[in-house]
Amino acid sequence: LRQLASELDVHLLDRERHFRALPLSSAWLVGRTGERLPQVALADWAARLGLRFTAAEVSAIDRERRLVHAGGERWRYDWLLLAGGVAYDYGAWFGGDERAALQARTAFPAGFVASELDALRQRLQAFAGGTLVTTVPAGPLRCPPAPYERAVLLAWWLRSRGRAARLIVLDAGGGMPRFNRLFAARHAGWIEHRTHQVVRHIDPFAKTIATDDGELRFDHALLLPPLRAGALFDDAALLARDSEGRSTGWAAVEPLTLRARADERIWVAGDALGPVSSLFGAYP
Repeated sequence: LRQLASELDVHLLDRERHFRALPLSSAWLVGRTGERLPQVALADWAARLGLRFTAAEVSAIDRERRLVHAGGERWRYDWLLLAGGVAYDYGAWFGGDERAALQARTAFPAGFVASELDALRQRLQAFAGGTLVTTVPAGPLRCPPAPYERAVLLAWWLRSRGRAARLIVLDAGGGMPRFNRLFAARHAGWIEHRTHQVVRHIDPFAKTIATDDGELRFDHALLLPPLRAGALFDDAALLARDSEGRSTGWAAVEPLTLRARADERIWVAGDALGPVSSLFGAYP
């Protein structure tokens, strides 16, 4: 924006003071590489580019008055680019049990958001063996191959450390053809890929997972629940609705411009988008 329209006053709001990239994080988690993409101090980066930066979590968007509420202050905008990302939908597993949701996120992080990476790496290093489970929810996913790439690296990690363990991938869908072949050809005995296994309930205290095929006990897990657009999109009435008027959980945008259907002054970028293409569906 600064390069294309230097007259704009660009103000970046982010709840984090540092940006940490998720790509290549799986190799880092299992010790194959250092953290390949360095963390970026947003204040320094913004200063170099001539942006304003405020470290504050956005709590609400007032579309009528064109105000963003963040950090106890209100910021006026003419145009808003909203990159609110995805949220974990733990309600699909726990209903309103916040205690169970908190236990799942803290004890068995999925590592699909940057703030979970350090805790996940520590827990993997402490894993002595047994049954390790990863869950793959139905799409859209922010990066469709990511859970399968991570499974391959976890299998390598278990073998290279001589762990007496098995990795079970509980996949709500049918997988991805090349990864399915890779699991069978190279990782037989290490990866058990169970397709079309929708997780119905998890007890993160007893370490059990229930699917339509029964109950499974695990020793450790990377629990990735179903995903949806972050809460801001719901609060600002920017979500798409199905033919019966129910929220789809994903932001509604014009496919070619990514402008919000509900507001000509808002654009949406990134993983909060639902299906935008009649040919390819979602574009994470």
